[in-house]
Amino acid sequence: TYTLRGGTVTVYPNPVSGTVTYAKFDVAPSNNVNIYIVDLFGTNFFSAHVNPYDYAGGIIPLDITALNAGEYILKVVDIGSNNETRTTRFIKL
Repeated sequence: TYTLRGGTVTVYPNPVSGTVTYAKFDVAPSNNVNIYIVDLFGTNFFSAHVNPYDYAGGIIPLDITALNAGEYILKVVDIGSNNETRTTRFIKL
């Protein structure tokens, strides 16, 4: 969980054993965000340009089908706030 422009985002479930995990904003950022999933070596496995208001309840599904078991980093970049960046880790079983 981390704060982004007055709110928090949580990755759940964590750890995840399926093909989808979710990023949930308790207060949606006022701008679009870029979301990335990278491994601990920095290899990018997922990227999306997202308007959090397009998702009911601020819950954004993330397709993690391509991920092998391991630890990953969810990186969220708030495009409208000088690219404010936050990261959090999650585990794929």
